[in-house]
Amino acid sequence: MNISKPQPLDHWLHAPALDGMVSELRRLQSLTQQLRCILDARYAAQVEVTSFQQGTLFLLCENSTIISQLRYLARSYQEKLRRLPDFANLQQWKTAVRHQHKTGLQRHLPKPRILSPASKTLLLEAAECIDDPEISLILRKMASRVPTTPVLATRSQRA
Repeated sequence: MNISKPQPLDHWLHAPALDGMVSELRRLQSLTQQLRCILDARYAAQVEVTSFQQGTLFLLCENSTIISQLRYLARSYQEKLRRLPDFANLQQWKTAVRHQHKTGLQRHLPKPRILSPASKTLLLEAAECIDDPEISLILRKMASRVPTTPVLATRSQRA
């Protein structure tokens, strides 16, 4: 078994690949700061540059309201940005919403309608009694599409 000696942390902190990532991160932070100086103060802190390649600036926003404002004022903001050397070749920007995971909150979906077996039986019996074929068909579809569950005992029946 060949066990190599672990490299010191300093070795990894100055690895060429990591140096490239750190310099790109610094560039994006600089672009973000320049952008924030131009944007409206109400939402400047909620916008971040994630990439700037081939004339396309990619922005990450906290919510869709900010994206709407940026779309509305895009021409004005882009003209101001093009005056800065780092944004001279800016052609367009693309926006996305940052997905935040909210703890403790759940999406409230509507509960599916559930028919008791008695309700399903009544719908089917009514369908047989109706002379109008369209209404009869609708009643049969209602009875067949909605899932059924057994009727639960009430508290008084459980006691």
